[in-house]
Amino acid sequence: MRLGWIEFVAIITLIISSLNILPLPHGIFWKLSVGTSEWGYVLAILAIALSVYALLSTTPSWWAVFFFVSALLYGWPVLNAVITAPKAQQALKPFLQEDSPSSIISFAKLFDFSLNKQTIERHTYKTHEKHTLELEFYNAKENAQRLLVVMIHGGSWNSGDYTQLPAINHHLASKGFGVAAITYRLAPEFIFPAQLNDISDALIWLRERSAQFGFNPNCVVLGGRSAGGHLALTAAYGRPELNISGVFAYYAPNDMNWSWENPAPPHILDTPKTLSEFLGGTPATATTAYAHASPYQFVDAQAPATLLMHGGMDRLVSDRQSRRLADKLISLDVKNALIRLPWATHGCEANLSGPSGQTSTWAIEQFLNYLSTDDCS
Repeated sequence: MRLGWIEFVAIITLIISSLNILPLPHGIFWKLSVGTSEWGYVLAILAIALSVYALLSTTPSWWAVFFFVSALLYGWPVLNAVITAPKAQQALKPFLQEDSPSSIISFAKLFDFSLNKQTIERHTYKTHEKHTLELEFYNAKENAQRLLVVMIHGGSWNSGDYTQLPAINHHLASKGFGVAAITYRLAPEFIFPAQLNDISDALIWLRERSAQFGFNPNCVVLGGRSAGGHLALTAAYGRPELNISGVFAYYAPNDMNWSWENPAPPHILDTPKTLSEFLGGTPATATTAYAHASPYQFVDAQAPATLLMHGGMDRLVSDRQSRRLADKLISLDVKNALIRLPWATHGCEANLSGPSGQTSTWAIEQFLNYLSTDDCS
């Protein structure tokens, strides 16, 4: 049977939408899977329109079913976010205040892609041989004297910079928080703990200028995604002299030995290569580095308040990493929350208006509001 354009589009649409419920087949589809889960509701509208078109045309009606099923799959993350919202609220209960908003997902906001941009200042905080390390400071709305959020970028410790996914930085600054997005030296040219040392130096540089930037030097929160989330947790738990008030991490690995023993599927990510380049060897040859880079292993009861966010469909960094850490924090009586996003994959918060973006941003705002009023007074 020769396929016309409508039949071809129906098949492709159904295949792409299936990424919302099936495991990621290959790493090359990762960014596409982020798109289908976090912007798929827009495609759901298009799929419904094509379903109606197929029904009204001479095309066999079963092609309309293809489009209708695709629309359901595209819309599934939003529906899932609404269904699981009470669980997210319960998980974040330790940090919720009386005036915390009762709803998480706003259907109107799904189609609001505007960005409340704040002014940005770029600064050099450290020069290391031929490397200039910079940060971007997002000025808080009305120059509010509140806490500082230091955002640490992801990229498997070997790529990325402070310009990565800036929407959350603008958003938090618009809510009155100071935000500094920092860069650090990258592997494999620089192995751990070079990255951790850079974060420490950035914090010292920022605190020395707290009056200039308008934030409370005693209220600094670390945040990061993926590899950046790992570095945030490592700094917050492993360097008490930094006096971190809280830490939040998106889909972050936190136990390097566990990561080595439970790698991502090789067609998704070469975990052994990534870890070896970052830590300077294998667990057998770089034992100390693996231990010192594993916040799960050395976290104790004095750890700062922690917020973890992880997608259940993440195949680059298993959500078992965050679940294991959350369980350990509970056993140590450390105030924490794990926001699990069953529909989401790695990079899920890329669209702040999407189901993961709205959920995670809501959680971070409540977390920061709690810290700024409760722990940083």
